[in-house]
Amino acid sequence: MRHTDLRKRWFQRLSRLKPNLSLAQVAEAVGEKYAAVAFWCRTFGYPYICTTRGRKCTINWDSIDWSQRNCVLARQLGITSERIRQVRIARNLPPIRPRSPNRLLFREFITLNHERVRNVSPQQIVAESGIDIGLVAAKEVLRQCGIGRRRCGIPWRAVNWELSDGDLAALWSTDSIRVARMRRVHGGKSPRWEVADTSRLDSPEYKQTTVAEVQKAHACGRL
Repeated sequence: MRHTDLRKRWFQRLSRLKPNLSLAQVAEAVGEKYAAVAFWCRTFGYPYICTTRGRKCTINWDSIDWSQRNCVLARQLGITSERIRQVRIARNLPPIRPRSPNRLLFREFITLNHERVRNVSPQQIVAESGIDIGLVAAKEVLRQCGIGRRRCGIPWRAVNWELSDGDLAALWSTDSIRVARMRRVHGGKSPRWEVADTSRLDSPEYKQTTVAEVQKAHACGRL
């Protein structure tokens, strides 16, 4: 280490201090900022005591009932739910997920009718169950029970651009504006059959093309 006047002054100041002070105590003793004191203490190997900066936590985490939800614990302890979540993760504790009676009833209904509802839409399953449960919660239960699959993206390179934007939007469960934009992006040719041309419905070739497109959309999980 090259000797300079600055290093010499800091060495002398730290040498006059007794060992095993905290950095905060050293900063107060020499009248310097905490960051500068920390740097020079590490540079010259001053034996300081490591302490945690900030407000000391007085919560006894071992005495907490971790079976309760984060928001309940936060209200009891007067801290945020985010802090509870952080401590729960640090202690490798599983998150507590509230389960309503209707969710449990719906899960039981799915378990008893697993094979029958496998190829039925979530809306229809909820209607058949007669259970008051939201569609979002119902879909989550269905995924957990292994029913349904996540809808995949559209393979635009495999789309038959002979069909109109409206037809493709209906077949691939999207909107015609998006189809028109992707037609331009991928250089798709102009449609052979327009939506306004109702005579296309009588064309065997149009019907075959539509059936083939439906099969592709079904294979990709779009239907």
